[in-house]
Amino acid sequence: MPVVARAPVRISFGGGGTDLAAYYGRFGGFVVSAAIARYSYAVASRTVDGSIGINSADYRVWERFGAGEIPGVADPLRLPKAAVEWFGRHGIAGSGVELFLAAEVAPGSGLGSSSAMAVALVRALAGYVGLEVDAADTAALASWLEIERLGMPIGKQDQYASAFGGINAIEFRDGEVVVTPLDLDQGTVAALDERLLLFSTGQTRDSAAILGQQRAETLANAAVVEGLHRIKELAYQIRDALQAGNLDRFGGLLDEGWQRKRELSGRVSS
Repeated sequence: MPVVARAPVRISFGGGGTDLAAYYGRFGGFVVSAAIARYSYAVASRTVDGSIGINSADYRVWERFGAGEIPGVADPLRLPKAAVEWFGRHGIAGSGVELFLAAEVAPGSGLGSSSAMAVALVRALAGYVGLEVDAADTAALASWLEIERLGMPIGKQDQYASAFGGINAIEFRDGEVVVTPLDLDQGTVAALDERLLLFSTGQTRDSAAILGQQRAETLANAAVVEGLHRIKELAYQIRDALQAGNLDRFGGLLDEGWQRKRELSGRVSS
């Protein structure tokens, strides 16, 4: 039977940028984010001949590799290839696998769809080979695939937001990630549903390029570090406003956080 996994994308309320290792390795990071009901999907099924196939509906790319052949980690489809490579040690090279990938959100939309796909891939392939992984294992492996294996200059909040789901405060320390669900009353959650609107502009952007610039400046630019300190402090205030059910205060903090983010890079949305 095929293994079907889906992982939600997220909206980030506050603290974005403090989940980069260049920052949290020195100062500790803190973000508040919420998974939403839009998903990335990964389906893993067995092949008749032991080959490996990868089909991406979003990029309209399909590749196939012979039985016993683990694909090299290179474009196109670097992420699923890296996932197949990692799970190759658990028997994929012998049994083969057919991967079908699709997302409800376009790549580059700013909702963490790439990391959600990484999470879906980990869950689908783990289920396919019979490997038990919990939310923390899934997020850690998805982060490793993107950041370490593929060298992407991104943070960790997207993978953890997707793997855990819900509305969370996430702390990043050197070598440790702590996810704390925000236990909001139903009235606050309902009000968020009514008062938050999400629009597609039809535009996409390369978050890795923006975050790569920020990572470099975090190591060298004191003003960027001070800006991230303020963004982290705002994230704590956003958490407190949500827990108090004060959505007017929450809205004002969202705006201030965005203004602070714009100070970090001219490539942040206008």
